[in-house]
Amino acid sequence: MPSPLLTVARTEARLLRADRTAFWASVVFLAATAYALASGLSLRIERAEAARAVLTADAERWTEGQAEADSIEQAMQAEGLPLDTYEWGPRSPRGVRSPYAVGMFYGRNVTTEPTPLSALAVGQADLYPASHRVTAGNRIAVGSSEALTSPLRLAAGAFDLAFVLLYLLPLLALALGYDLTASERERGTLRLVLAQPVSRRALVAGKLLARGGLLALLVIVATTAGFVLAGGDLGRWALWTVVALLYGLFWLGLAAAVDARGRSAASNAVVLAVCWLGLGVLFPAAVTLLASQMHPAPTRATFVAATRTAEADVRQRGTEPVAQFLADHPEMADAMDDDVSESFAVMAIARDALVAEAVGPVVTQFAERRAQQTTFVRTVGALSPTVLAHAAFLDLAGTGDAQQQRALDAVEAYQERWRAHFEPLVFADTPFRAADYPYAPQFEPSPETSGEAVRQAAGPLLGLALAVSLMLGLAISLQPRALAP
Repeated sequence: MPSPLLTVARTEARLLRADRTAFWASVVFLAATAYALASGLSLRIERAEAARAVLTADAERWTEGQAEADSIEQAMQAEGLPLDTYEWGPRSPRGVRSPYAVGMFYGRNVTTEPTPLSALAVGQADLYPASHRVTAGNRIAVGSSEALTSPLRLAAGAFDLAFVLLYLLPLLALALGYDLTASERERGTLRLVLAQPVSRRALVAGKLLARGGLLALLVIVATTAGFVLAGGDLGRWALWTVVALLYGLFWLGLAAAVDARGRSAASNAVVLAVCWLGLGVLFPAAVTLLASQMHPAPTRATFVAATRTAEADVRQRGTEPVAQFLADHPEMADAMDDDVSESFAVMAIARDALVAEAVGPVVTQFAERRAQQTTFVRTVGALSPTVLAHAAFLDLAGTGDAQQQRALDAVEAYQERWRAHFEPLVFADTPFRAADYPYAPQFEPSPETSGEAVRQAAGPLLGLALAVSLMLGLAISLQPRALAP
């Protein structure tokens, strides 16, 4: 004989199949999911194509430069000219053999392709530059002003699957749970149900099981469709699905807890709408605003102003920057000619070094304030299931702030290796020959492993699991009181 709980769950499932509200709510959710997946995939494909285009154009330019340098050297040999001479200017027809032109002016463009699951959660990916032009002259890899944008905005700008789960899934859960027992109580049929051999707790648990089952089915369909279309790591997809399920169950548990007040279905709907607006929309926005006020980061205007001020100061100091730079780099001074103080290339290197030194504190302050903002949002935002789920979604998709900072760190490390390769050539007045092109530093991206992503998302995931346990426990414990005769 089936248990009363399963009997209630099967009966509730039959009622849900006949409920037109539940049917159309499910249809709207699936339609929004389909549109979100199409939008997210389109954006990921666009970014991937842009990244490949940048890399292809850069590789072609690099190959052409090597071929041109080889052609110049063959012509110089034919004319009997020494190969240790070159024209240093970046606008010179023979600038492809100049270490200053190649390393300090031309540089290399680097980029990383978006992760597969970025189609499900755009996250911070649209707040950072898609590519960087790395040169030895610009010491600050994030010198692009685009990087000086607050990383704490929620990913509400893109209609992706994360958006659907964060904002529409709660509405679906509330629609399934706001009238758990209210209508039966109002019609007086609840007493007839309780007259059957079923406990009050089993009645509530059975209803939640059936409605939670429908919610879980829709979530699994949505996330599975996203995984099939976007691809990616199976483990990340599984955790992504777990986060979505926990998030939906939280809102279903909240609806059951509100229903336990014993009020009408209309009253429940109003209260739950206020809860969704407060916990899901207003509270995250307030936390983000408070974080930016408590830990204000330097603005783009501050960065530009500091750069211009530093450049003007260097120009006013004339040849003093060269002397200062040589005092700090005696190993390079030994390899230089006597008239190097008049070298424009060396002047440019010294100028860039001093400008980077002057602007460096602004970038450092931005990084520190950004870390403080992120910590504040993650700590205080833990009171909102939306913030927790959002953080977990981005961490697992590889589009969170930590992952973007990881990519920037890789660019900065590459820029340092690029600078260390070309600056000694400029100081030693050594040409950058065609044979040297293959040995120039290559960019080595630092992709995040699945284990690192899981560790990053562990905190929000555990916080969400705790919130769900408390909410469902509260709902089941309160309901029997509301059902008491």
